[in-house]
Formats: sequence, C-alpha cells, structure tokens
Amino acid sequence: MELSINHQLLAMRPIIPQATINDQTSANEIFQNQTLRPIIKLLNTTILSSIKNQLRQFNSQFGQLTREKKIDTLRTFIEKNQSIRHFLCGMVVGQMTTEELLTYLESTSGLNKRILQMIAQRAIDHLDFF
Repeated sequence: MELSINHQLLAMRPIIPQATINDQTSANEIFQNQTLRPIIKLLNTTILSSIKNQLRQFNSQFGQLTREKKIDTLRTFIEKNQSIRHFLCGMVVGQMTTEELLTYLESTSGLNKRILQMIAQRAIDHLDFF
C-alpha cells in the first residue's frame, strides 16, 4: 500500500527540465531540484491561494500598494509570519514520499529555508495573482 502511494505522489509531479544535476551538485540542491521544485510547482495554485487568503488578513490594503511595497510585504509576510511558514512547509512536506521525508528530516531547518525562499520567489513572480 505505502509503495503505491509513494508511486502516485511521484507520478503527479511535473518534470522540470531546468533543474539540472551534475557532479558538483550538493545533496540539498539535488533534493531541491528533484523533490522540492516539482512539489512546489504542483501545488502552485494552492500555495498562492493560501498566501492570498492569509495576506488579506495580514494587510487588507495590499492591493493599493506599489509593486515594490507589495514585494517587500510578501517577503516579510512569508519570512516572519510563523503560522504561514509552518503551513506552507507542511503543504510541501505532505506531498513527500516516505524516503523523501526521511531525507527532509535529516536537514529540516536548511530545507525549510529553501522551501520558503522558493515559495516567496514564486509569489513575487505571480504578483498579479494577489
């Protein structure tokens, strides 16, 4: 049963051709390219919708801000708000296979930082969504 679920999780993920791996690629970067990037891309709409919903409660005037101020507000919101940080990381971790989860647990702090940086950049790249 567990094997089937792991296989299904992997089968749903998009392939990201730009995520290259070579002999100099670190273990965390390999994990980022093979696991985190595809999961975050798969969850794109869900992640952006979650941020948008929470952001409305955090800053009801977000829509009237300048582009630069929106970027600053988004970054601050994702970097400083513990609730959204845990929520977003949990969404990504929930899509990991058992083996990936074990790898994640070996370097949780560093990988959470990578997850949040990628999500913040994705949110900025989709600023019009907000």
